[in-house]
Amino acid sequence: MPGRILTRQAQFAIKIETTEGTAETLAAADAAGVHANLTDERGPEAYEQNASRPGLDSEPDIKGSRMRKFSGETQLKGGGASSAAKWHEIIQACGLSSVTGLKVFSVGTITSGPFTLGMRIGNNASEGSATKTGVVVAQLSGPNRLVIKPVTGTFTNGDSIFGYTGTTPSSSISSTLSAAGWAFELQTESPSAGPPSVTAEERDGGQIFRVVGARGDFSLMLEMNKPALLKWEFTGCPVLQNDASELTGSAFANVSTLGAPPPVCKGCELAIDGTALTTTTITQVELKAGNTISPDETIASNDFAASGNRGYVITDRKPTLSFDPRREVPGINATGKLYGGATFSASAKVGNTSDTHGQVIAYAPAAQVSGASEGDRNGMRTDQVEAKLTGSGDNAWSLYHVFAA
Repeated sequence: MPGRILTRQAQFAIKIETTEGTAETLAAADAAGVHANLTDERGPEAYEQNASRPGLDSEPDIKGSRMRKFSGETQLKGGGASSAAKWHEIIQACGLSSVTGLKVFSVGTITSGPFTLGMRIGNNASEGSATKTGVVVAQLSGPNRLVIKPVTGTFTNGDSIFGYTGTTPSSSISSTLSAAGWAFELQTESPSAGPPSVTAEERDGGQIFRVVGARGDFSLMLEMNKPALLKWEFTGCPVLQNDASELTGSAFANVSTLGAPPPVCKGCELAIDGTALTTTTITQVELKAGNTISPDETIASNDFAASGNRGYVITDRKPTLSFDPRREVPGINATGKLYGGATFSASAKVGNTSDTHGQVIAYAPAAQVSGASEGDRNGMRTDQVEAKLTGSGDNAWSLYHVFAA
């Protein structure tokens, strides 16, 4: 009797393409990590021959362009202060560009502190006169340190630093700057640049299900008693054999799971306008990228893998943040935020900067509640809150992966 193909033996691998639509050679390192709930959807376009004829029988369709969509979830494992994690490639192909390396440094006495997430800083009390600028990602204690995303110029030991929002804090740098992780910001397709495409494949039962020119959509899910997860889907041009059957090949050997598992979501932080929600209880936070993925269709011979498409493109996005606070008075005033329409900053943090797999921070400077409804959790009333993330110029939200012992 032939052997069965077991669902949990499937492997998923991904790699950013040097040339869009040209398949990368994938190896075990490209499948590293912990992936789960892998699915593969195949969807050829078809022309229905609804021609005039004596009877009512259907005629065979004429098959046209081809697509394939992978979906699954991935734990946030791997990476370091100056080494990228494999899951970074997933979010880059979903429209988050790796813009710069984070830096950490010690500071002296902080006046009018603290420095807060998203605060603009510079080396002059007047922002317009600053020649070195950055954005605060975290203020750490023991000793006082700042993690920043550099923007212009290069900060050095001895520089004064000033914050330009909030309490307008100030201090001075008292150490050299060290690598502290990764900053990701939204990127929109343009004539000269855009989110990278990927080659992705699922290896399953001796077959290779491969796509090229793929881009995707994802959400960051923080849920009680589960590790933080990326839930993703990628749509691309399927690579097939000449008879339109799947490629064949062996499973990758010795695929790394990237060490110890990350902690479950416990001790996470959700903050509104810089103030952590410490009195209410929350069991689920989800940030959705909200990408629209569209095929770049062509009838010419310049398509990828005879698919009828020259890859898939992110043509729109509608990011949202949802969470489920236990209702309190006054609490977060979900109703007031819904009807009043005011925007507020929101952030979510999971893990610690000293953890093996680092800390992940999502930050949105201008969220607006778009929906609120009643819920029930273990007999206690909750508000099911959804907010749209707004911005101008690809700044609706950012993601940071921070390592600072």
